[in-house]
This record gives sequence, structure tokens and C-alpha cells, in this order.
Amino acid sequence: AEGSLEDGPDRLEARLRNARLDDPADHLRLDGIDLDARWTGRLDATLHGATLRATDTPASLAPLRLTGGGGRSGDDWRADLAIGGADGRVEATVALRHGATGGRADLRLKRLDFAPDGLQPKTLSPRHGRRLTHVSGRLGAAGRIAWHRDRAPTSDLTVTLDDLDLTAEPARVEGLRGTVTLIRPWPPVTPPDQLIGADRIGVADWPMRDAALRFELRPDGRLAIPQAVIGMADGYVMAHDVTAEPAGPTARGDLTLGDLDLRSLLALLAVPDLEASGRIGGRLPFALGPEGLAVDAGVLASQESGVIRYRPAAPLGGLGGGPSQRMMMEALRDFHYRTLEVRLDGRAGTDWQATIGLRGGNPNLLDGHPFRFNINVSGALEAILRRGLATFDPSDLIRMRERPDTTEAPRP
Repeated sequence: AEGSLEDGPDRLEARLRNARLDDPADHLRLDGIDLDARWTGRLDATLHGATLRATDTPASLAPLRLTGGGGRSGDDWRADLAIGGADGRVEATVALRHGATGGRADLRLKRLDFAPDGLQPKTLSPRHGRRLTHVSGRLGAAGRIAWHRDRAPTSDLTVTLDDLDLTAEPARVEGLRGTVTLIRPWPPVTPPDQLIGADRIGVADWPMRDAALRFELRPDGRLAIPQAVIGMADGYVMAHDVTAEPAGPTARGDLTLGDLDLRSLLALLAVPDLEASGRIGGRLPFALGPEGLAVDAGVLASQESGVIRYRPAAPLGGLGGGPSQRMMMEALRDFHYRTLEVRLDGRAGTDWQATIGLRGGNPNLLDGHPFRFNINVSGALEAILRRGLATFDPSDLIRMRERPDTTEAPRP
């Protein structure tokens, strides 16, 4: 540092030029400090400029330029700072007040305007921001952080998301919007019923729409989601009472599915040789832990009648099995079902058990004779899903028991 010190009657003046402060523990440095200070029974200081830098690699924070003024009178400290960075695209103000028992900081971040060829999260944080790409839209923040010597810090900070589009592999989110309030700055805590939404979400080849998430970040670190809903396959999926643990990928709750269009759903799954119409819905209680996903007595059922057509490219004679199995495969070439039900139960690392129940008939087989099929799908379903549904052949998994539907008289 370079500086000078002058004294006189009832005053003391100091000047710092090109001074530097290092905080190796937090990987921070404040350099280029240009400061004038005067003591006349109270302290007054003017910060003509300084640059805050992160010293880790890649940097967790892009350089920020600080200017402002402050001082001290008795036990009371004050500072009013202007913060700028990213070639003028980041502007913020901080008003600090601190006394004998505590203090506060009033923060205001001028709206950030993200654009694919302009400001990006990696501009603000080269280390962490690179996880988000192709970002556009606006983000703002304002509020107060307060601290007391006998209590943990509190806050009333509001973060506003305005029509944000972003990519966080493997997901693409469009039209993200909402307002989130923080009542504790770190670790973050929110009041209940925070609400954010998005117009569209795409994960791999799964397009989803009209998402809404109601949540709370609790003091114990848990993420509580009383309700979340998203549109998929021309229907919706709703999550209820989901709780996620802070220690790892642990969550549990209920999924409610409604009005899912089978034709759209099968198009997403890309199951070969299989077509279906109609709508299904139901409930899937789930748990997600370090060992993987578990579903406890999940049930999906048809909400209307429809048609299932399974017409494998291989001749039916190559499927093997007995006469009843071949009869079922023939019926499924054009099966008009009245009811469809899927029961699912299992957990990661074990065999998943699923039963598919069908009632209906094929108008081109035995004059539309009514059948009831119980198709037991057993084995490591999770492994099949990991292998890919594009390679899934329904005839490999089906074990069938069929009999005439006892609710109808057999037709001649």
C-alpha cells in the first residue's frame, strides 16, 4: 500500500493508494483500494475505488468495483456503497449500518438482463455459472439483511424471476417466473407457499408445459413441496407433500396423474409396434433415496375406454408359448378395452412387480368375445428402463392369464 498521514489540531487525515487486503481462507482479495479518511472526533471516509476479486480458479465471483463512503460515530458505523461489474451490466447498492448490538444491510440489485449473446451466469460466476447456458430474461433482487449479537441473521430479501429461459443439462426451461422471499440469507430459508412457474420444460425428449411449484426452504435445510403440477402427454402430473432432505438425493411424496393421453405417452416412450388410445390417471406414492427409487402400491387406471394395438414386426408364431399366449397376442392386435389398470410396486435393486389388467375384446376375434387379461410384468424393470425403452419388446415381458369376462355371457 501507498499512503500518507497528516495530523493537526483536533484532526487526523489518512490517505491510502493502491492498497490491498487478502482473505486466503475465503479466496477473496480487495485490491486497488483508493481511500481517504478523516478523524475529527468522528470518523468519515470516502472510498474512491476498490476491486473485489475471487482468487480461486475458476473464479467463484467475477471482479466487482466498489465506491462509496462511510464512517463511525461512537458505537455506530455506517457505509453506503455502489457496486458495479460485468462492463456496466451489473449495478447494485448496499447501505450498511452497525451498532453496539447489531446492524443491517439494505441491498438493491438493478435488474439483470440476460441474453445469449450478452450477459450470462458464467459472466457473474465463472465457477458456478457455467452450469447454466443459453440464458435470457430478467432477474432482480432487493431487501434487507439484519444481524444481532444474540441471534442468527435474518433477512427480508426478494428475488424476482421474469420470463427466464435457461438450459441446465439435461433440462431446458422456458418462461420461468415468480418471486421468492428469503427470511434467512444463509443457509437460505423462505416462508411457506413460495410460488414459481414455467411455461415449458424439456428433459431429454420429454416435453412438459405449464409447470407450477409451491415450496418452502425450512430452517432444518429440508425442501418442502406441498404441491407441484406440470402438464405432460396432454394431461398432468401433480406432486403432493414432497419432502427433500438436504443431505442427499432423498425425497418422498405422492404423485397424482390425470388425463394422460396414451397415444401421446407412447409416442414419448417410443415403444415399438405398440399403439393405444384413451386416457389414464392414478396415484404413485414414491420414495427416492441413496439406493434409488421406490414406488409403494401405485395404481393407474383408464378414465375412458380405448383401443390397444400391438402388432410386432416379427410373426406371432415366433413368440413361442402355448395356445392361450398366442390367443392373447392375436387379441392385442386390435383390442378394444373397457377398463385398463396398472399396478406397480418395487424399489431399486430388487425386481419391480407390475400387473396390467385389461377388460374388453377384439371385434375381429371370436366375434368380439369378451376377455379379461391379467398381464404380469416381472423382473428388473429398472434395468429395462436404463437399457432404453426403444429396445423394449412387450412380448419379452408378458406372462398372461386369460379367461372369459364373467360379467358378460360368452357369445356364440
